[in-house]
Amino acid sequence: MKYFKFFTIALSLAAFSCFLNTYTASAEPVKIAITPITIQSAESLDFLEKGIQQMLISRLNILNVSQAEPAPSGDLSLYDTDYILSSNVVLFGESVSTDAVLKDKKTGKILLNFSKTGESKGEVLSHISLLADTVAQKILKQDISVEYTEKTDNTPSSAQQKSTGEAQTNFTAETKYTTTKKRLPEKPMSLWRSKKIESEIASMSVGNVAGGIQNEIITCSDKTVTVFNYSSNQITVFTQFDADANQIFLTVDTADLNNNGVEEIYVTAIETKTLKPQSFILEWKDGGFRSIQKNLQWLFRKYGTNSNDRNILAGQKMNNTFSGLAPGVFKFSMGASGELNGTKLNLPEDINLYSFCYGDATNSGSSDSVAAISLKGNLSVYSPNGELLWEGSDEYGGSKLAINYKGNLYTRDDGFQLTPFYLQQRIMVTDFNDDGSNVVIVVRNSDSTSGLLAKTPIYKKGHIVSLKWNAMGFAPEKSTQTIPGYISDFTVTDLDGDGRTELVFSAVKTEGILSNDISSRIYSMSGFSQNMDNIMSE
Repeated sequence: MKYFKFFTIALSLAAFSCFLNTYTASAEPVKIAITPITIQSAESLDFLEKGIQQMLISRLNILNVSQAEPAPSGDLSLYDTDYILSSNVVLFGESVSTDAVLKDKKTGKILLNFSKTGESKGEVLSHISLLADTVAQKILKQDISVEYTEKTDNTPSSAQQKSTGEAQTNFTAETKYTTTKKRLPEKPMSLWRSKKIESEIASMSVGNVAGGIQNEIITCSDKTVTVFNYSSNQITVFTQFDADANQIFLTVDTADLNNNGVEEIYVTAIETKTLKPQSFILEWKDGGFRSIQKNLQWLFRKYGTNSNDRNILAGQKMNNTFSGLAPGVFKFSMGASGELNGTKLNLPEDINLYSFCYGDATNSGSSDSVAAISLKGNLSVYSPNGELLWEGSDEYGGSKLAINYKGNLYTRDDGFQLTPFYLQQRIMVTDFNDDGSNVVIVVRNSDSTSGLLAKTPIYKKGHIVSLKWNAMGFAPEKSTQTIPGYISDFTVTDLDGDGRTELVFSAVKTEGILSNDISSRIYSMSGFSQNMDNIMSE
């Protein structure tokens, strides 16, 4: 009976919100197919499934903007729609968990991974409300939020209450609707930190690589690639891949180049005897990860500005003389048989795979501009035709990631000594604050040797900086707190599936200069803050 009461109220509110939708647009309404909701519960709750589905349909039906309709379960490849929304609700005791996936039917991309948990069954209403609002913001740029307030009134108001003595749970709602583009409500600053990982994370990525409703976190050390499940602010090892005896891993990235809705894992590997790349691609197939390409002579790197575009992957080859990188950075697409096809990018000659990003860094309207970090750490901006627009003097970046090559020094016992060619940190141009203005996000690790030991930098602390363009150039706007050790990699993505992007990064800590006691952690931050010394330095 309690379920019936609050869903009757919910459906009434949803129906009422439909009459408020008076937006007029010239474009053809987008179509949203809402599949049957799966309810996992000890009780039979068929009416609940229909109630949630009808609530989503009512909320996402906006006159002349969108057309939401129920869709059958199963294969929807021939179904006439633009987007597909699938939802799942788990009721266990008094707790509730709500998960959903929004897919672009044409491209197969997962646009949204939604996940919320609550300690009260009644919270499913606010979950569905937030889901509808997040979907509307994601694809319609509309705000249709409904805020629910749960109240408990201990005064009996019905014969049933008098006989049972149960408190009455009421749900009130305030419906908000606007036809203008509006950012999602600003969420409180939050920081998540993983448990300690007993390895040195050299590279990391976040992506949906196993075809589920949650993103995975993928990391690599020199000998192991690890796929972590991420759920409810916890990580667990899903699977691992070990390097061959004469192989080391350099970086890991994810991208959905074959547009099947599941991202592939791109591992840059080096053969230690020949010092040549021996990279490979993994994809989730038939319940496991399978190698779809191997022994590739490419170094991989994900680049770009849009965290929702998962198809941006580039590559570069090593110089045949083993003195660094060969000229030319190539953007990849994938053929029908899984082969990689590269298109050379029009970049300045001194920019390599590990030092650039496209985006409107100066907020001047040119999304094809290039922001880059030199090997020495200086930030620069180029026009789409390669003209240098600005170059700074401050130093950023700092990495232990390196490709070794045979240098000029020779000893009788060891032959040519290996010389490291250090690779730069990522650089990203993004509207991280969701305010319509881009910032440049870069790492700043501090070398305690001040660059005197060029072959062996020693990083004791680091932080991530948000830079904003002004009339004089880029100036630090915000920063994370300083972290002991160094930051090895980062990305900007929607890790927890709430429709907003987070700053996700890996940090490595060494106990003493000569110690082998090395550990790492993954962090996720919803914004920049300088008031988190305690948790970040533990």
